[in-house]
Amino acid sequence: MQTFLRGISSLIGPEIFIPVARYAYPVIIPTMLMLNAGWLEIAYFLERWVHLSPRVKLWVYALFFLGLDLASVYSIAYYYYIR
Repeated sequence: MQTFLRGISSLIGPEIFIPVARYAYPVIIPTMLMLNAGWLEIAYFLERWVHLSPRVKLWVYALFFLGLDLASVYSIAYYYYIR
């Protein structure tokens, strides 16, 4: 129960609670598998309506995930350095 209630103090105070990795570590692989399965399902869903060549699909796929990578790096830099 304490694990679930641990972050409530960040709702009241000015500091944001960031949980430690020991709680997230056991579920990293299952979470990534579920996320990848979801992205694959979205790709199959979009492929039904948009008919592109395999090369263009690869470029769209790579650029999309590059954009996600850049957004994550920006959010980390914003949290630790810019703010």
